[in-house]
Amino acid sequence: MFIKSLIMKTILFILILLITGCGHTPVPRYSFEQNDKIGYLVDIPSGSVTHKHFGVTIFGNFVKQYPYEWNLDKYVEKQIISTIKNKYKFNVVNLENANFTKNDLKDLITSSGDSWIINKEHENVYNKLKAMNLKAVIFITNGKQRYGEDRYIYDYGIFTYTGGDGMFAYANFYTIPKPFEEKIYIINEPSDLDILARNAYDKSVLSKKTMSNSFNMIQVTPEVENEIDFVTPKDFNNLTEAEMMPFKKKLYEYFDYKIEAIGKTLQKDDRNSTKVIYNLFPVVL
Repeated sequence: MFIKSLIMKTILFILILLITGCGHTPVPRYSFEQNDKIGYLVDIPSGSVTHKHFGVTIFGNFVKQYPYEWNLDKYVEKQIISTIKNKYKFNVVNLENANFTKNDLKDLITSSGDSWIINKEHENVYNKLKAMNLKAVIFITNGKQRYGEDRYIYDYGIFTYTGGDGMFAYANFYTIPKPFEEKIYIINEPSDLDILARNAYDKSVLSKKTMSNSFNMIQVTPEVENEIDFVTPKDFNNLTEAEMMPFKKKLYEYFDYKIEAIGKTLQKDDRNSTKVIYNLFPVVL
């Protein structure tokens, strides 16, 4: 019995380590009120979308860019105004109009062990934001998304791969990557709320089979195909703008959910205790 109990305790300990992400810088308690000033900056490249394909062998791999305009930056800003301002009643401030740039906000506040620190190279930026009486800053820009081991996607669009069970059973599978970096900096209590927003997002899509959690790509399953009116492209190597449109629709939906999750996170600190460890893995608490 002792050995069995010891084994069970060991397994439980390992599971706890996996679920909690082996440690995460704690986010301090916070409280925002309606009409508090929330800054935002959206810097997402526009003018093209990318089709990245991972074949059976390296000879089947390719990357192709298309000059199709999805206007993601404008759509995300529109959702911030309609959700963060109009629904959650915060006073939003477009930081681009105040001459802030992506380089100003990238890594503005970072974690170090159990503490949050202000990047020394951006102290002047932080002081300017604080002088504007901003309670928080929403920063959304391009980033990367991992697939496989040590492989990353840096451009939005679609990611496809060839798979199957046998030599004559191969097919192309479609996914929609989310290679974005999203930060929610608290200004008065320097920290980043994005891990809480990720959990809020994951909870909101838990029952929706046609969406993925915050860490994974959106799989274009038969359910998703029906939802977005997906039609198999006539020429896999030359996708038309109309054939790409369903993927754009789904990426827009992702931002609908994500901005809503950010709004909920800003509205209320819904943790049940002052010491809560939030997961870094795609497990919904």
